[in-house]
Amino acid sequence: MSVLEQFARFNRSTTSIQRRFSLLFSLAFFLFSSVFIAGFAWFKYENEGARKMERFNDFVTAQSNVLADSLWHLDHDRLDVILKAIVAEQGIVGATVTDEFGATLAFAEDGENPDGSAQISVMRDIAIAATPGEKPAVIGKLNVTYTNVELIDELRRSTILEMGFAAVLLLGGLGIAGFVNRRTIVTPIRNLAAAVNNPRRGHERVRVDWEAKDEIGTLIEAFNRMQEIEQLGEAKLTEARDRLEERVRERTAELAKAVEDAEQANRTKSDFLASMSHELRTPLNAISGISEMLMVVDSLRTDQAKLIEYLGDIRFSSQHLNSLVDDVLDLAKIEAGHLELEPEIFLIAPVAGDVVKSLMVTAERQSTTVKTEIGDTALAVFADKRAFRQILLNLVNNAIRHGGRNLLVTLSAHLTADGEKVRFTVEDNGQGMPEEMIRAIGQPFIHSHTPYIRSAATEDTQGTGLGLSIVTELLKASEGALEVNSEIGKGTTISFTLPVTPKVTDRQTTLN
Repeated sequence: MSVLEQFARFNRSTTSIQRRFSLLFSLAFFLFSSVFIAGFAWFKYENEGARKMERFNDFVTAQSNVLADSLWHLDHDRLDVILKAIVAEQGIVGATVTDEFGATLAFAEDGENPDGSAQISVMRDIAIAATPGEKPAVIGKLNVTYTNVELIDELRRSTILEMGFAAVLLLGGLGIAGFVNRRTIVTPIRNLAAAVNNPRRGHERVRVDWEAKDEIGTLIEAFNRMQEIEQLGEAKLTEARDRLEERVRERTAELAKAVEDAEQANRTKSDFLASMSHELRTPLNAISGISEMLMVVDSLRTDQAKLIEYLGDIRFSSQHLNSLVDDVLDLAKIEAGHLELEPEIFLIAPVAGDVVKSLMVTAERQSTTVKTEIGDTALAVFADKRAFRQILLNLVNNAIRHGGRNLLVTLSAHLTADGEKVRFTVEDNGQGMPEEMIRAIGQPFIHSHTPYIRSAATEDTQGTGLGLSIVTELLKASEGALEVNSEIGKGTTISFTLPVTPKVTDRQTTLN
């Protein structure tokens, strides 16, 4: 495995950025300093070697000229002295003089470098002119050998010094680089990692404080923006969850109320069906029983007074049965939106008189007195005559049957102060109605048999609970409204108004 592969493997296994940075910085500095020192040493070696070689060549040339005369006269002693002087020079390890045929005439060497390592040899011709002006003739050769060991040693010493200086620079650079690396890279990344691992401080999102505009600063700024977006999203989510929980509570309450209302309506309709069954059965039984008795008992057919009394009972039961059927049919039409009214102008007194007259038998059974107070016999209203009669009939009938016994029921009609409407009032001095009953007026199937208003005075009264509901809807269609004032133990006053003249051009109003 190569050094680079080992370094790459170590770099992957190192988890600290600071260690990686220090390792990379050291390697880069080492490579750079090695190349720089090697290049500088090579340059120095080449430069110094070239200068030394130039000086050595000049020296050898000069010595060859010195040896020319001694070689010409074959003065061996002189040659030995000169060669020893040459070898004595620094760096020269050997010198040899040969004749023109290559035979060695004299030589000298330095014993300190006998192995000949790191040696360079330079050869020069030894020439001399026999006579002045004659071309010099080669009479021999001078071969001088010198070594560059001292240059290499000097270069090695300088390289060691330079490498030591580089090591000092490396340590200083590592310290400075480590400090800068910790401040600019390691610390913000550790803070960012801590914020990522623990992004919350209570209910708030953690922010990383870093003001530098470098790449790390850009990353931290993006993280802070992400935290702000998350915080805003969580706030909106919490708000939406709270709203949803509130809506769920509201809808749950509404649903519970709707279920309760549905159950109450179901119970009320069940009570209505039971009451209606009883209400229908009572007049039918009376009619059937009296008719059968009249057919069987001969003496009753001859007793005129008894016969009239029984026929009156049959008539009363028939009217009551007809009233029940009319109430049910009217309610069905109202709920289906098919009740049609035909308003007209008519006198009030005749209709009010007919209503009171039709209820006299019922009033006598309850020991109740009914009287009318019409301010003007010529008083008229604009309404549907049948609906108006049914409104009065239901209100007076309710006062008689559900107010108690031995009562005084008064039906009155007077013009309002502006003269545009007639106010009708049905007043009794009966047991009165509680607040719950007043709020329930207008709902179908509500009558005095409802548990919270049942009393001994009304225990034996009859009714389907449809009267006031029908009255309320008929008044809405006739541009009127029902007003109820009641006090327990003192009685009840119910009033409404109807216009004197028409306000619309249509002759027919449809209840929708």
